[in-house]
Amino acid sequence: MRIAELLKIIFPDSIYCFSCNSIIDSSSLYGLCDSCMEKFNFANKKTCEKCGKILWEDGFSGRCKDCRNQDHDFDKGYTCLMYGLMERKVLKRFKYCGESYMKDKLSVLLYDRLKIELNKGLIIDYLTCVPIHRRKKAERGYNQAELLAKGLSRLTGIEMLSRILVREKYTVPMSGLSKEMRKTNLREAFSVNKDWKTMIEGKNILIVDDVYTTGATLDACAGLLKEEGASSVYVLTLMAGRSN
Repeated sequence: MRIAELLKIIFPDSIYCFSCNSIIDSSSLYGLCDSCMEKFNFANKKTCEKCGKILWEDGFSGRCKDCRNQDHDFDKGYTCLMYGLMERKVLKRFKYCGESYMKDKLSVLLYDRLKIELNKGLIIDYLTCVPIHRRKKAERGYNQAELLAKGLSRLTGIEMLSRILVREKYTVPMSGLSKEMRKTNLREAFSVNKDWKTMIEGKNILIVDDVYTTGATLDACAGLLKEEGASSVYVLTLMAGRSN
């Protein structure tokens, strides 16, 4: 028996709803019961044309407030869910509580979102993910963004360059920091693996991460990839905060 099959027996992802722990079966989409599916805020309505955040229904612009007031180093962002109360509880379990088995269902969620854009003509040559520092990875046991990106790579057939971005500096948690403090926190935090530089020259890269808030982390990564020759850089996140 393969390790993956054994883990599914020990940590089944199709018995209990990720959100409320109600009993479900394998046909339940994304590991959520019907009730939670209705309560989750999917980014299938009006979204920011730059970062992908869900916009207020009465918004007068195609861009959220943040994207109207600042430029981003990535070309366009996409997300699956709004980072609301129910959604963040699921993310907390996946990210901090060792429930890495969630990756399979959550990767399907990312795949369904990306598939819409691929069908519209979006071209992606390589996938990558936001790296975490080795100390944080040792504490957590895995990089949740890497698990999502690997799952997405399997589903799409798009090659993943898991080590193209390197986390050089251990940074303090970003939650609660101002926009300027986030930028300072991320200064020189990342680098590009020079051995792989020629692979991304002239290519379209998609960066996968778990959550989008201000975009500071993804900007730092996208800027580096473009400096090293990437043609376009897109971002895809599982969740994003709602726009102002």
